[in-house]
Amino acid sequence: MAGPSFRQSLTDPQQLGSQVFFAVAFVIVLLFQRDSTVEGTNVSLAFAVLPGILGMMVAIGGLQGAAGSLAVEREDGTLLRAKAVPNGMVGYLTGRVVSVSLGAILGLVIIFVPGLFLIPELTGIGLTGRLTFLWVLALGLLATLPIGAVIGSLAKNPNTVNGLVTLPIIGITAISGIFYPIFALPGWVQVIAQVFPIYWLGLGLRSAFLPDSAASVEIRVNGIELGYQVVGEGEPLILLHGGFGSVEMFGPNVELLAAGRQVIGVDLQSHGRSPATDRPMRFETMADDIATLIRSLGFERAAIMGFSLGGAVGLRTAIQQPAVVERLVLVSTVFKRHGWFPEMTAGMDAMGPEIAGELLQTPMYEAYQRVAPRVEDWPVLVRQVTDVVKVDYDWSAEIPGLSMPVMLVIGDADGMPPSHAVEFFGLLGGGQRDASWDRSGMTHHRLATLPGVTHYDINVVPALSAAAIPFLDCAAVW
Repeated sequence: MAGPSFRQSLTDPQQLGSQVFFAVAFVIVLLFQRDSTVEGTNVSLAFAVLPGILGMMVAIGGLQGAAGSLAVEREDGTLLRAKAVPNGMVGYLTGRVVSVSLGAILGLVIIFVPGLFLIPELTGIGLTGRLTFLWVLALGLLATLPIGAVIGSLAKNPNTVNGLVTLPIIGITAISGIFYPIFALPGWVQVIAQVFPIYWLGLGLRSAFLPDSAASVEIRVNGIELGYQVVGEGEPLILLHGGFGSVEMFGPNVELLAAGRQVIGVDLQSHGRSPATDRPMRFETMADDIATLIRSLGFERAAIMGFSLGGAVGLRTAIQQPAVVERLVLVSTVFKRHGWFPEMTAGMDAMGPEIAGELLQTPMYEAYQRVAPRVEDWPVLVRQVTDVVKVDYDWSAEIPGLSMPVMLVIGDADGMPPSHAVEFFGLLGGGQRDASWDRSGMTHHRLATLPGVTHYDINVVPALSAAAIPFLDCAAVW
């Protein structure tokens, strides 16, 4: 039954015309976008938009195809005839699923074939990307076909199907983030969008097609949105930036670290790609965000590497949620506020919301402008960061309880005296005795001091990743 049904759909001017119209319209869009690039990358705008277009075509094919077919065949008696035949409904449903799926795939082919000529990047998609595309396509159809069937069963006649399907598809697509991350939308709208399969189609297809530099992703954790970027493949490493920054704060170290692992650069609360929230910024709540994110991404546990503010968040994550932390790299991180040099804490005390304007001429704001969903939220970020850095803390009593391997990395001209890092290392159990010739006296913790490095460049010097990679590569034995 699938073959005749599919052939019939190809000869139905209305059904075929709808598929061809949308597909040709999208090809024209790609034609005009092929010479533009995504800001900050070499990725063509057409290539960046393509996953969203394909996702919408899958949704239209699954929803409208199933709904329209069911409504028409209920009215012309096809369903009644199928019910009258032994196993007729099983055959009908099987044939209809195959037929609608082939119709949806036809729409993709109409876009994909010209796309191969318009978008050179398509030919560079590897085997992993192709397999990801196939299973996302299958899941997308599996998710949309039943919804389309329900809509078709509710339609009083075939003429009402377009009203029940087309307008809702347009509305859901507009808020789904299938063409762009949905950070800037109100939280309640994002919740609605994430209920529908179109949102997940967009995420899946972007991960299949786009390179790491263009595949920005977002996730909702503990009532807020966190943006993150994924670079590389392998064991997960959660990378946490410093105050006012984003993952780009690590400069060349992102690619260096990603050469041997999957780097997930998370933009902390209100930072970078993560939309501003009114929630007070605290190390403890941001630590819970990171733990929830790790679980939401499907990892049992992951390595964490954090710098300054991000290091404090990473440390709190290890203290509060040790089960999700495989190992920990803390860069320019103190275990108590007064571990910083006095001039550092004095500077933090002097900062307030009023410095938001002064910072507009800094590289930090320039970086924020490039990735933030709403650049006008910069004062919100400044207020929250200047509040959290004034909070007094001393976590020394909790440090000895850390069981996962911990590496401390500082510069020899950092914002803290080297003696603080040595004290930190001692709380972990390191530096208490000679290691012995066979290294039997060593703990699984490490301490590294980078020469000629300050608090203001340790995050970008390649020596940072050179020091951390051997530690990250060690097999977990704890």
